Amino acid sequence: MLSFNLYEYGGINNFEHVTLYLDETGISKLRDSDTFIRYEPHKSDLVQISDLDGKISSVNFEIEEIDAHTFVLNFEIKFSKWIGESDVLLHAWNMDRREHEIFYSEVFEVNIPREIIQIDPEPLPESEIESQIHVPNWIKSTAQWWSTEEITDDEFVKTIEFLIREEIINISETQPETQNSDEIPEWVKKNAEWWADGSISNNEFINSITYLIEKNIIRI
Repeated sequence: MLSFNLYEYGGINNFEHVTLYLDETGISKLRDSDTFIRYEPHKSDLVQISDLDGKISSVNFEIEEIDAHTFVLNFEIKFSKWIGESDVLLHAWNMDRREHEIFYSEVFEVNIPREIIQIDPEPLPESEIESQIHVPNWIKSTAQWWSTEEITDDEFVKTIEFLIREEIINISETQPETQNSDEIPEWVKKNAEWWADGSISNNEFINSITYLIEKNIIRI
């Protein structure tokens, strides 16, 4: 939830529009951002969303009236894609052509939330329990985006590092090579695509991740 306190001597209806800009760093870049949420009280469609990259899944906008001139604007935003560290800029323009800006730096970073995994209700044999690895479904979505270059290598590496830090998957300790490798091999990206569509198992995909650690391409 992002909340902003605003004062407008003419009341809420004296606003022409109020726009919240996201997904950029630096005030000048935010002013040109294609990702924004705009409230226009004098239009039938009060809230408009600009989201060319499809990163926002839903927005719930509310206004709390403190008194006749003071308001709290609440933006409850749900995201559908990873977003790196983002500043925010709120730009208000009133009917008297006066503007007001509120800028905050390093406000948020979006890691797609975990989803509940539906597990086969039939019990597994004890011999298979230890070898069965369950990975959140959102990781597979991220792998699919990475394989089609919708997110960068660095963003995907952060996802894998998150899995390892959270011990959602366990990888045996390895001694990484001294020399660093700059690129993730294409076959690993192909494995990510196959894993995302269910063509290979979790274990097979984790073998790819182990390779990346051994080659010091990702670090834990």
